[in-house]
Amino acid sequence: MKLRVGVLTVSDSCYNGQATDTSGPNLVQLVLSEFPQRLKGLTLDEDIVYTIVPDDSTLIQNKLLQWCIHDDVNLILTTGGTGFSARDVTPEATKMVIEKEAPSLSSLMLLKSLEVTPLAALSRAVCGVRCKTLIVNLPGSKKGSEECFTFLLPVLPHALHVLLDAKSQVKSTHQALQAPASSASLPPNSSVTQTTQGHVCPLHSPAIDSGVAKNIDPDLVAKRHRHSPWPMLAVEQAVSIILDQSEVCDSELLSYKAARGRILSQSVFAPEPLPLFPPPLKMDTLLLLSYTVSILWLAQELVLTCHTLKSDTSDGAGVRKVVDSSIAGDLPSHRLSSGECMRINTGAALPDGADSVVQVEDTKLIKSSEDGKVELQVEILKAPRKGLDIRPVGSDIAEGQQVLSPGMKVKAAEVGILATAGVTTVHCYRLPKVGVMSTGNELLEPEASRLGDGKIRDSNRVTLITLLEEHGLPVEDLGIARTKDLRQLLRKAFTGSDVIVTSGGVSMGEKDLIKGVLQTDFNANIHFGRVFMKPGKPTTFATLVYEGKKKLFFGLPGNPVSATVTCNLFVLPALRAMSGDPKPMPDLWKVKLSSDIKNLDPRPEYQRALLSWKEGDHLPSATITGSQISSRLLSVCSAQALVILPPRTEKVTIVTAGTVIDAMLL
Repeated sequence: MKLRVGVLTVSDSCYNGQATDTSGPNLVQLVLSEFPQRLKGLTLDEDIVYTIVPDDSTLIQNKLLQWCIHDDVNLILTTGGTGFSARDVTPEATKMVIEKEAPSLSSLMLLKSLEVTPLAALSRAVCGVRCKTLIVNLPGSKKGSEECFTFLLPVLPHALHVLLDAKSQVKSTHQALQAPASSASLPPNSSVTQTTQGHVCPLHSPAIDSGVAKNIDPDLVAKRHRHSPWPMLAVEQAVSIILDQSEVCDSELLSYKAARGRILSQSVFAPEPLPLFPPPLKMDTLLLLSYTVSILWLAQELVLTCHTLKSDTSDGAGVRKVVDSSIAGDLPSHRLSSGECMRINTGAALPDGADSVVQVEDTKLIKSSEDGKVELQVEILKAPRKGLDIRPVGSDIAEGQQVLSPGMKVKAAEVGILATAGVTTVHCYRLPKVGVMSTGNELLEPEASRLGDGKIRDSNRVTLITLLEEHGLPVEDLGIARTKDLRQLLRKAFTGSDVIVTSGGVSMGEKDLIKGVLQTDFNANIHFGRVFMKPGKPTTFATLVYEGKKKLFFGLPGNPVSATVTCNLFVLPALRAMSGDPKPMPDLWKVKLSSDIKNLDPRPEYQRALLSWKEGDHLPSATITGSQISSRLLSVCSAQALVILPPRTEKVTIVTAGTVIDAMLL
């Protein structure tokens, strides 16, 4: 098993080139020299990832997330930014990324460092775990970072063995530590110090509580978190996690008419060629008659033949005898001979002996019956050529040809192809069943004629249901869940739905119990509980297995705009992916802001906007829909896009009119 290590130097001066980084390269060399002989069962990837970022919390978070999620780095050593200065934010950025804190590692570094200097007490280093990655904050100086790394060397290999599930090495170390002192011997090159008291690994101890009460008691207000324990993820990371968990539903057989809007799960092949017989080509000028003839000429052409013993059109131009007509839907019974021709409707079958088609505009009536109902002779004005305006058998679709592919969405044209080919049933991915629930003791149904004190009408549920139904999804209205019946309604939801969408109950209020109930009552895996965005920061995503089936859970914020924005951003892409759509994410457009956006938020913001095109402009203009507070649902009315504003930085606090930015169409 490969172990990948990353070294991240956090320093404004090193990033700007005003100072030379000595700590980062030194740590790289220490890892290469000290780790290989200690990592029994693991192979160190000698290509150490190394980079420098400024003292900017967002940039630090983004780099840590990139290494954890996309680059599969197992151990990240940061150096710098752990002190007391205003720009020292590495511990805060690290806390936003990690899922589990490892305070004992920080304590070990502190205790050992205090033996060197009392100034070690000023360090605020944080250590913790995210997925399969251990993140360790080290001091910014070369000496301090090397000392702290050395202090951790005895325990890092075992921590990484546990983290990466290297079972044989973990078992070997545990057996050695739990054996009596007189008989125990540690594995060769073990970095763990032996004790006589035995050992229980804290990462495997059943006595260690996860930090979530086993019985959620809404009355224990004083015991709730004062700060969210959930790290904030970038929107892109949250979407990536969601799509990774959004497994495509199974397939079902549908009528071609019922398949409209669905995604094909199997290829469709033509059972026969099209056309099945060689009909004439429809000509655009076929109906544009410029001379007076019988109405029977409308929408007709002449079928010509030459000598029956020849396959060419050597009769050329000249007068021919009109012997019969071929009408669409019937097979002509007369075989053409040299000097003969036949009227034919567009789409009708060619008679035997015919080898070209001439449009009516290229003929002249020579002789007709006295009553004008029958043409007897016509003159061909232009010499025809063999095969003129005849569609060969299978020229549109060959027999056995693949006409539709898996992943294609069935729209009007696809339904037409199915009808043409005579394929009346197709295999499509099943649509996920979605249950929508609002939470909150203050909510009343929209039909409530009077609102009591502290009550409001529930708008989130009907808004979300309508939004999902507009996208063709089957939705069940799960009603309003109050605190006392939250568990019961969730059980009902998990029984009948593949995906559950709730609004409210995921923030920091004393009655926001969704996360705790999911973990304790349903053993859910909460993948994230906060997102670095506005609006929608408390958005929660979890998965669980209920009655043997995987369920997806989206806990959206309670503010109406937040719920709508996050549904578009997170829920709909997941449902599209589960429906088999190979491109579940909406397209981003480039738009120009019509006015200045002042006072950017520290988080990326998704503002609602109207789009318009001015003459001569290549890009649409985006006009913000008034006040953007998350409770103002009017900002979504008539909005056509979500304009994605960048987060505020020290250098960028405003986006001026005319700036080109991304927008997501609603």
